[in-house]
Amino acid sequence: MKIIDLLRLLRKHMVLLVLAPLVLALLVAYLTRKPTYTYSSETTLYTGIASGGGVEMDKSLSFFATNTAFDNLINVIKSRETQQEVGIRLLAQHLMLSKYDPQYLSKASFIRLKQITPPDIFRLIVKHVNKKQVVQDIKPVKTVPAPNPEKSSEQKAYHTVKPGETLYRIAKQYGLSPEELKGMNDLSDNNIEPGQVLKITPYSNEYEAGEVSADDSLATIDSSETRGTQDTFSFTKLDSTGLQQWLPSSISLDAYEATVQNLLNYMSQNDTNFVYKLLNFTNPHYSLKAISTVNVQRIASSDLVKLKYDSDDPGICQQTLIFLTAVCIKNFKDIKENRSDAVVRYFEFQVKQASGKLKVAEDKLLKFNKDNNIINYYEQSKAVAVVKEDLDVNYNNMRIKLAGTQASITRIEEKLNNQQKVQLNSAQIVDQRNRLAEINTKIADIEIIGSADSMNLPKLARLKSEATALKTKISLSIAKLYTYGHTTEGLPLNNLLEDWLANVLDYETTKAGLFVMGERIKEFQKQYAIYAPAGANLKRIEREINVSEQAYLELLHGLNLAKLKMQDIELSSNIKAIDPPFFPLSPNATKRSMLIVVAGLLGFLLVLITILAMEYLDNTLRNPTRAAKILKLEPVGIFPKIFLHIGKLNFPFIVNRLSEMILQQIEWNAKRTSVQHLPQTILFFSTLSNEGKTSVIGNIALKLKMQGKKVLVLNFSRESLRTQEISQPGYTDSPPPTSTSGYITSGNRGFLFKRLLGYPDTRVDYDSPFLQSPEEYLEPDEYYIYPVDQVYHGAADYRDLLHNNQLAMQFNPDVVLIEIPPLMYYAYPAGIVSSPDVAILVCRANRVWTNADQGVLESISQLTVSPPLFLLNGVEIPVIETYLGELPKQRNKIHRIIKRLIRFQFFDRYKP
Repeated sequence: MKIIDLLRLLRKHMVLLVLAPLVLALLVAYLTRKPTYTYSSETTLYTGIASGGGVEMDKSLSFFATNTAFDNLINVIKSRETQQEVGIRLLAQHLMLSKYDPQYLSKASFIRLKQITPPDIFRLIVKHVNKKQVVQDIKPVKTVPAPNPEKSSEQKAYHTVKPGETLYRIAKQYGLSPEELKGMNDLSDNNIEPGQVLKITPYSNEYEAGEVSADDSLATIDSSETRGTQDTFSFTKLDSTGLQQWLPSSISLDAYEATVQNLLNYMSQNDTNFVYKLLNFTNPHYSLKAISTVNVQRIASSDLVKLKYDSDDPGICQQTLIFLTAVCIKNFKDIKENRSDAVVRYFEFQVKQASGKLKVAEDKLLKFNKDNNIINYYEQSKAVAVVKEDLDVNYNNMRIKLAGTQASITRIEEKLNNQQKVQLNSAQIVDQRNRLAEINTKIADIEIIGSADSMNLPKLARLKSEATALKTKISLSIAKLYTYGHTTEGLPLNNLLEDWLANVLDYETTKAGLFVMGERIKEFQKQYAIYAPAGANLKRIEREINVSEQAYLELLHGLNLAKLKMQDIELSSNIKAIDPPFFPLSPNATKRSMLIVVAGLLGFLLVLITILAMEYLDNTLRNPTRAAKILKLEPVGIFPKIFLHIGKLNFPFIVNRLSEMILQQIEWNAKRTSVQHLPQTILFFSTLSNEGKTSVIGNIALKLKMQGKKVLVLNFSRESLRTQEISQPGYTDSPPPTSTSGYITSGNRGFLFKRLLGYPDTRVDYDSPFLQSPEEYLEPDEYYIYPVDQVYHGAADYRDLLHNNQLAMQFNPDVVLIEIPPLMYYAYPAGIVSSPDVAILVCRANRVWTNADQGVLESISQLTVSPPLFLLNGVEIPVIETYLGELPKQRNKIHRIIKRLIRFQFFDRYKP
């Protein structure tokens, strides 16, 4: 499509292109005449996730881990649980207001809330909470009855464990450590069950029955009120934010928390109560759908998260963000800390088990040492081995010495005579010798065994003195025998007796020491029997202690790391609101003007797209070029549509000139096909009726007469067609409801509506001379009407039509124009179709060419002398301009300039 064609198309639909956007814009303006103003508030949270601030200084940062952490936080903010609690808290705050306060909600919202709230909901509101007030619990958990604090001599608080609560979480809520809470309730481990009542002392602001748990409180609890004198560090205590500063001064924080708990319990009863419906339906302030519209996004790559909320009430807008910030901080903290708390409790349990195993192993070692009198096994075993080695060496030496001494005594006694032997063996000497042996034994025993004891020293001196005395007595007794003189061998008896005495004394001494040494060796054998297996058992016990100690140390290290991680998570989850929500003073700019502009633009685009789509999807023949592609025939010319109002166009010139061009094409085609005989026969046919064949033939015949040629026009009788149609089987005598014979009827349907839309007057001027019947301006002998009957179907050419119908010609025509009935509805004689020199198909430009039309055309093309030509009838003025060029028309100067600009004819002088 060319630019000029596009502009013509837009000009044709100009009124519709302007009217449709205008109507839509006015409609939107009317519907938005009372706009709903919205207010916006924002808050910024500092998370500390990206910067990685925490206890673990060597913690590495990960881009994906950071993004995951931010996604977790954003999902917590958008979670149903968070939004549900925000809606409950917002509702509780508004229900507790005695009168409307624009800081919290507008007057209209306050009145509306009071109207829709049933009376039983107001009974859930807690106005004031003190020590003796029992907070109503709509749906309590099955619990053991809590003790009455009035019956206790010590001021106490009682906490009923709820499902999902942990000991660490409860202790932290009251500012205690888990160990302190376990000590208050005599708990041996961290296992608690739902319904269990825990005692917290001291505590000054407790509820009497304890059904309202501090777990649902978002306010900070002073540690001096909730714990003992022992302080434990917690990063949670560093957060001083609370809800009291945002609540009205007339609402107590404790009463507010009790009311929130009551509404939560009431909502969880069923899905048909007022609170549940308020949250899950379409309430503009408290519903999950309204709260879920909060826009949450991370600010660039920072630690900051921005929350933005729009509402029709400025107070509700601010308060929603306040509660949403508080609830999401609490939920995010609980999720992260509960996860680390489970790890800490696991390591605490394992450390306790490992400590027990280590204590059992150490007690086993202690008992083993006590049973075996072991102080230091390795030093003692080493000392025993050294002493035993010395004893063995001394024992062997003494045995050698004893054997030598005994051999000496035996040899001396052999040298003595019998008398000397008798004297030597006298009772006195024997007794003295035995006594000396006993004393030497005692001396050796003391010297070997008990020499280190200071108490044995006097006894040892006394025994040595007594042994010396006995030795002297024995010497005196033996001296008496000196009188005997010499031995049998003549040796001096005195020297021999002295040797004998010395050997005997040495023998007895050695024998006594050898006896004691043997006893001592036996004792060491018993000690060895104890120490030998004790070493293996001691090694096993020590290995068991070492394994238990290593396991204990590893678990203790893991516990320390888990606690460090828990503190790190607690610090990292300590989100701060660095930019609290502000109260919006002015509403947001409405989008009314934008909506009006968008509506107008949308209307224009819809109409334009529809027009272009209709133009593109238009399957009509429209113009000769398009018709030639569809019909696969060559055009012979076009004939315009005769409008009632033609404006400033020189329409007669156009029609006459187009008729002349048609004649020129017919003549040129006749010469091309070598048709030189007279008369020249031209056949006009169409596939459907009302294609304008008769009007075209009349104008061509008139133009031929003006050129000086004799013309004969043969047209069919429509009455004969209707007669033949009724005579067919299945028809009755009454006329058919519709006819295919081709009546031209005028219609003005939609004329006024089209004119209002700016479209040109498309009515046909049936009184125009160009649409007159040929019989009105042709001579009687130039225009004949033949009936469609049996004779018609048997005719071979136009002469048969004249002869069979008894029509006599008064002249010899130069050109014979023949019109036959529509080929789609009526049969045609092969002779009439095959005899003409030129066959012309007449078809309207505004019709759609179908496969049935093409089939009929192909069948008749096989009978004609030359391929048929087509004449496009009823074409629009723009199509005519492509044939005739610039149409003769009166144009103003502006029109001419615009047309030159469109055609890029900037330097060509326009000539009208």
